[in-house]
Amino acid sequence: MEREIHRSLQALPDFGVFDYLAYTVNGSTVVLYGKVMNPDLRTTACALAGAALGVAGVVNKITLLPNSPSDNRIRLAVLGAIYGDPALQRYALAVTGGAIHILVESGRVTLEGEVETLSDARRVVERVERVQGVVSISNHLVIDN
Repeated sequence: MEREIHRSLQALPDFGVFDYLAYTVNGSTVVLYGKVMNPDLRTTACALAGAALGVAGVVNKITLLPNSPSDNRIRLAVLGAIYGDPALQRYALAVTGGAIHILVESGRVTLEGEVETLSDARRVVERVERVQGVVSISNHLVIDN
């Protein structure tokens, strides 16, 4: 069940670098978490999780990110800062939407995803720190061993 849910969520056509989806399974109930830009992505993720074999119910805790001009400018600048770095470009193609997800709310940047090394995680944060308008950075990057 979990593998099916994971594959379904990663394959969503609207799922991108500015979105983050996660889930937990408690018996036959799936709890969806994360933050997305597109309301349709929230709805589709819930429907796909509910369609997985063995799922009796879905609790949808996915929230919508603000679509403001200032946050959109920061999103694009952070995207360029991270994926424009030759040492980090390999993460752009790692999974659908990139391996490093960039969530922006009122100038606060949250980084989600996986990187190969601690030095890569540090490099990502250093790149984001240079982006004008970033108020704070929450680094939730996991080192994939």
